[in-house]
Amino acid sequence: SVKSLLIGVVAIFIFKAAVLSIFDYIGNVLNAKIGIEIRKDYYALTLNSNWNYLVNQKISHLDFALNADLNTTMGLLNKMYDSFINLTNFIAYAMTAFTLSFYVTSLTLAAGTAILYATKYMSGIMRSYAKKSGLLKRDMSHNLNETVLGLKAIKTTRSEEEAINI
Repeated sequence: SVKSLLIGVVAIFIFKAAVLSIFDYIGNVLNAKIGIEIRKDYYALTLNSNWNYLVNQKISHLDFALNADLNTTMGLLNKMYDSFINLTNFIAYAMTAFTLSFYVTSLTLAAGTAILYATKYMSGIMRSYAKKSGLLKRDMSHNLNETVLGLKAIKTTRSEEEAINI
């Protein structure tokens, strides 16, 4: 009957919401633990590196790597997790859709595939801009930190007047 069908659909969606909430919580906990471990490893590697390596490093690159790069990496990890959840949802909905109408579902999948290949080109362009943006942010951070260190040195030596008159 219609009533039992509606009850079944509602029960399935409630079950799905509960399962997704559990997996979302697990994903967030794992993401946080991985982020902490990577930060500790980066910091330990930096502290244990030799002086010749450190002398050649730009100021703020460690900070940038620990903050911006790691946040980007963790965001990608979240996207990978979301992709897994979306793939399982897609499989469930595709099975249902093929059961209802094979012809309409096939046409929809073909259109989706065409759109996917069209956006693949655009993602390559976006990737190159993101790479350029990351390099620019690193250089800006380095220059800003060098400037601040220079200002601190001037203030420490109380040579503001000499610096102004240069």
